[in-house]
Amino acid sequence: MSQQHASLIPQPNKLTWGQGAFIISAQTVIVIDPLLNDSVDTICGILRDMLHLPLPIATTYSEESVNVIFLTYQKNPQKNDEYYSLNITLEHITVAAAHPSGFFNALHRLRQLLPAQIESSQAQADEYTLPALTIEDEPQFGWRGLLIDPARNFYRPHVVKQIIDLMSLYGLNRLHLHLTDDQGWRFVVPQYPSLHAGQDYYTNEDISDIIKYAQERQVLIIPEIDMPGHTTAATSAYPEFSCQGIPVTKPTRGGNYPDIMCPGNDATYDFISGIINSCAQLFPGPYIHIGGDEAVKTHWHNCPKCQQRMSDEQLSDIKDLEHYFIKRVEGIIQAAGKQMIGWDEIFELDAEGIGHEVKVHYPQSLDEDPIAIDTVVQSWRDPAAVAAAAEIGHKTIVSNHGGVYISRGNRALPLEDVYQFQALPSGISQNAKENILGIESCLWETPDDVESWSTLLLPRLCAVAELAWTQANQLDLHRFKNALINHRLRWDYMGLHSQAIKWVQASFEHPDQKPDSQTLTLRGQIKNQSDQAVRVQARLTEDDALKMEPTLFEASIGANKTEPFTLQFEGKTTWDLTHPQHFTLHWTSLFGEDPNHVTETWTQTFGPEQFFYCTNEAHSQKNGDPNAWNDKMPFKLTENIRFGTCYDDHYVYTALIVEKDPLVLDPQQAPFAQDSVEIRFDARSEQERFFSDGEFEFKDILPICVSPSTNTEPYGSFYRADDLPSDVRVMCKTIDGAYFTEVAVPHHYFDQKQQQSWSSFRLNISVNVHKDGQSNKISWRPLWRSKDSFPWSGTFYRA
Repeated sequence: MSQQHASLIPQPNKLTWGQGAFIISAQTVIVIDPLLNDSVDTICGILRDMLHLPLPIATTYSEESVNVIFLTYQKNPQKNDEYYSLNITLEHITVAAAHPSGFFNALHRLRQLLPAQIESSQAQADEYTLPALTIEDEPQFGWRGLLIDPARNFYRPHVVKQIIDLMSLYGLNRLHLHLTDDQGWRFVVPQYPSLHAGQDYYTNEDISDIIKYAQERQVLIIPEIDMPGHTTAATSAYPEFSCQGIPVTKPTRGGNYPDIMCPGNDATYDFISGIINSCAQLFPGPYIHIGGDEAVKTHWHNCPKCQQRMSDEQLSDIKDLEHYFIKRVEGIIQAAGKQMIGWDEIFELDAEGIGHEVKVHYPQSLDEDPIAIDTVVQSWRDPAAVAAAAEIGHKTIVSNHGGVYISRGNRALPLEDVYQFQALPSGISQNAKENILGIESCLWETPDDVESWSTLLLPRLCAVAELAWTQANQLDLHRFKNALINHRLRWDYMGLHSQAIKWVQASFEHPDQKPDSQTLTLRGQIKNQSDQAVRVQARLTEDDALKMEPTLFEASIGANKTEPFTLQFEGKTTWDLTHPQHFTLHWTSLFGEDPNHVTETWTQTFGPEQFFYCTNEAHSQKNGDPNAWNDKMPFKLTENIRFGTCYDDHYVYTALIVEKDPLVLDPQQAPFAQDSVEIRFDARSEQERFFSDGEFEFKDILPICVSPSTNTEPYGSFYRADDLPSDVRVMCKTIDGAYFTEVAVPHHYFDQKQQQSWSSFRLNISVNVHKDGQSNKISWRPLWRSKDSFPWSGTFYRA
């Protein structure tokens, strides 16, 4: 096996390649150091099952023994329990460690050195070749975790085991089960059977089996029971523990809901005590996570019991009441012999504002600290929480939503953002660094079918694994992405799915349509960002309306090379905007010459909005070709047209052209004058909420008047109503019957009323042309582009 194809994730902190290889076969013997006793029996069994080879075990050997795997006890006081050394020569494999977790880490280094086919459930070969090397390794952080969310989307026990297998392959060792939320309660509390009634849940036997499976793979299970917020599943089953005390309906969608636990009711704490004690008996690990996040405390303000509690305990405000609740739950957990973990809200003193503008105040000393010093703070919102908690002395876990949240629903972070996330806040002391346990990524609100969860998890989980394991000076995004090429094949054998990594990309420089000959030419370049040569194919979609030839393009692109290409199509390429038709290019890239190849596929869709330009330069290119702006592509309307798109970029630009029945307008005249063009822009989030409900503002509004047949410099003016922060009216003179405007809007919006963020929206544009009290017919061309991308992309539709 070449070093190129021995791609290890996470990257070991010390790795030296040797010469030659060791061959594992049916004659290979595992020799176990007598000091290890039975502690590595499970690991030997996993190795046998993985290779489908007998691998007999011995406890004695001679110095001349060959074809042997030595498992040797070696205590290194300078290293942690997960340290191991792995030495592969032509005659031996020697694994040295002092703890089962160290041997287990070495086992999965061996697993990744073996061919990807071993991930299949059936025997693949009689022998396997491992390259000679030496590794000395231990992880950067002891806490390398993943959260999954069976409360909102139940994960069947066998799926949880699949996820544990994947975690262990990449050296992750903490599985956080978000077992309760507004939408579901997933474990049994014998005193309160209505909690899990009528829904999917884990039986006690299920949980015991999952815990045993995880322990064999050196993974600790962390149960989370969210409180006081995110508790509608509990208060819908037992409304007497909420402030209003009335039955409520359990929601089916994510969000924050106000029917939470009542901290003023003493019976609430008896209820919680029964839940915590049941959880403590089920889960043998040292931790119970209480969530503590996003509590909507609306009902606390009007609850007589809550107000009485505040009076009795001399609590100054609702935040103090929340601290009171957390402290009592903390005591219940400590009495059950467990250590509490909570999201960073349990540690905050107070917060001002909402969303990304929120200002959170954290304690700067133990005197201000609202929680016990041995409670673990898990930060998801703000690196300042990590720094503040760690400086005081709390153990902390980094789970920043902008860095290691793998997904929320079907939205996921870009791989590069995850890999380049800075886990350690800048400027913290050495003592604080030692209080940071590690990193935990989160897979929220994702269904348990393998295509859904594994497509989001892979390859981001690998990035989190390397971030948590490998020292910062060893991280290399280019090496990491090249290693993923070979892991893609491994995932295929495991029956998993992954999102495209985009090693190979095709970009178009100049789509060129000639209306008279109905010829479309696409010129561009293909960029191969991998260290392996690729063969690239492009096939046109099957579409009876688009009779184009050729239908197949093929090229070979060397490693780390960029090559130009030209695609030319003959056929129907004249677009009617009233019935828009698109065609799709299906791309396939094949890496290397290995018969067990790895392929990558993606698509690019083209439509009429991509064959016209709205930059000044592009406009000038059309000066000698008036047919480029003629009636072949209009649709006419009297009042309004609506079109939209969705981007994850920082800005969306839209351009539009008004051509028919030109109106010469005075830019200074009022917006509702009889003879006027009034163009109104407003934006809606993907959930159909008006942006005027929240903090939204147009940026860089640039109205331009241009003639399609002269090289006129752009000019114009616009009017914006002061009382319409998210509604802009643009008015401008037209020249030779043409009007053009470009508007840029920021992509991020925070909804104050719903307290939720969206990174996508529709931009709706309506036009009214007034002349002599009548509406005139006009023709439009909607054009879209993102600020930093080319060519035009997006969608449009008629109202």
